[in-house]
Amino acid sequence: MRLLSGASDADIEERRLFSDWVLAIDDGKVGLINDVDISLQIPPELLIHSSGNHVQSIVDSTYPNLLYGMIDISYFQDKAILAPTNSIVDQINDAW
Repeated sequence: MRLLSGASDADIEERRLFSDWVLAIDDGKVGLINDVDISLQIPPELLIHSSGNHVQSIVDSTYPNLLYGMIDISYFQDKAILAPTNSIVDQINDAW
Protein backbone atom coordinates (compact mmCIF):
# COMPACT_ATOMS: atom_id res chain seq x y z
CA MET A 1 0.00 0.00 0.00
CA ARG A 2 2.87 2.36 0.78
CA LEU A 3 4.06 2.08 -2.82
CA LEU A 4 0.77 3.53 -4.01
CA SER A 5 0.71 6.68 -1.88
CA GLY A 6 1.35 9.74 -3.99
CA ALA A 7 1.61 7.69 -7.19
CA SER A 8 -0.02 8.69 -10.45
CA ASP A 9 -2.88 6.63 -11.90
CA ALA A 10 -0.50 5.22 -14.55
CA ASP A 11 2.02 4.18 -11.87
CA ILE A 12 -0.71 2.56 -9.78
CA GLU A 13 -1.91 0.56 -12.78
CA GLU A 14 1.65 -0.50 -13.70
CA ARG A 15 2.31 -1.66 -10.12
CA ARG A 16 -1.02 -3.52 -10.02
CA LEU A 17 -0.17 -5.37 -13.23
CA PHE A 18 3.27 -6.28 -11.89
CA SER A 19 1.77 -7.44 -8.59
CA ASP A 20 -0.79 -9.58 -10.43
CA TRP A 21 2.01 -11.10 -12.54
CA VAL A 22 4.09 -12.00 -9.47
CA LEU A 23 1.05 -13.50 -7.73
CA ALA A 24 0.22 -15.52 -10.86
CA ILE A 25 3.73 -17.01 -10.78
CA ASP A 26 3.22 -18.08 -7.17
CA ASP A 27 -0.21 -19.50 -7.99
CA GLY A 28 1.31 -21.59 -10.80
CA LYS A 29 -0.67 -19.77 -13.48
CA VAL A 30 2.46 -18.49 -15.26
CA GLY A 31 5.25 -20.71 -16.51
CA LEU A 32 5.65 -24.40 -17.19
CA ILE A 33 6.10 -26.63 -14.13
CA ASN A 34 7.94 -29.93 -14.24
CA ASP A 35 9.65 -32.09 -11.59
CA VAL A 36 12.87 -30.07 -11.61
CA ASP A 37 12.20 -26.39 -12.22
CA ILE A 38 9.78 -23.77 -13.42
CA SER A 39 10.25 -21.96 -16.72
CA LEU A 40 8.61 -18.60 -17.27
CA GLN A 41 8.88 -15.73 -19.67
CA ILE A 42 10.00 -12.47 -18.06
CA PRO A 43 8.65 -9.39 -19.85
CA PRO A 44 11.47 -7.54 -21.65
CA GLU A 45 10.73 -4.27 -19.82
CA LEU A 46 11.69 -5.98 -16.52
CA LEU A 47 15.07 -7.18 -17.76
CA ILE A 48 18.33 -5.38 -17.05
CA HIS A 49 20.75 -5.80 -19.92
CA SER A 50 24.31 -6.49 -18.83
CA SER A 51 27.60 -5.85 -20.56
CA GLY A 52 29.24 -8.65 -18.57
CA ASN A 53 29.35 -7.36 -14.98
CA HIS A 54 25.86 -8.28 -13.81
CA VAL A 55 26.10 -6.72 -10.36
CA GLN A 56 27.37 -3.43 -11.77
CA SER A 57 24.54 -3.44 -14.33
CA ILE A 58 21.97 -3.81 -11.53
CA VAL A 59 23.56 -0.99 -9.54
CA ASP A 60 23.73 1.27 -12.62
CA SER A 61 20.10 0.54 -13.49
CA THR A 62 18.80 1.11 -9.96
CA TYR A 63 20.99 4.13 -9.18
CA PRO A 64 21.67 5.98 -12.44
CA ASN A 65 24.17 8.82 -12.05
CA LEU A 66 24.86 7.67 -8.49
CA LEU A 67 27.63 10.17 -7.80
CA TYR A 68 25.43 13.10 -8.85
CA GLY A 69 22.34 11.73 -7.14
CA MET A 70 24.04 11.54 -3.75
CA ILE A 71 23.70 15.29 -3.31
CA ASP A 72 19.90 15.05 -3.53
CA ILE A 73 18.48 13.94 -0.18
CA SER A 74 15.52 12.19 -1.85
CA TYR A 75 17.66 10.18 -4.31
CA PHE A 76 17.65 6.96 -2.25
CA GLN A 77 14.08 7.24 -0.95
CA ASP A 78 12.41 5.31 -3.76
CA LYS A 79 15.19 2.91 -4.73
CA ALA A 80 16.35 -0.43 -3.32
CA ILE A 81 18.19 -3.53 -4.41
CA LEU A 82 16.90 -6.69 -2.76
CA ALA A 83 19.42 -9.49 -2.31
CA PRO A 84 18.83 -13.07 -1.16
CA THR A 85 22.08 -13.43 0.82
CA ASN A 86 24.64 -11.29 2.62
CA SER A 87 27.34 -12.44 0.19
CA ILE A 88 25.34 -10.86 -2.66
CA VAL A 89 24.98 -7.69 -0.58
CA ASP A 90 28.77 -7.65 -0.18
CA GLN A 91 29.20 -7.99 -3.97
CA ILE A 92 26.84 -5.07 -4.53
CA ASN A 93 28.63 -2.95 -1.95
CA ASP A 94 32.00 -3.85 -3.48
CA ALA A 95 30.75 -2.65 -6.87
CA TRP A 96 31.23 0.86 -5.51
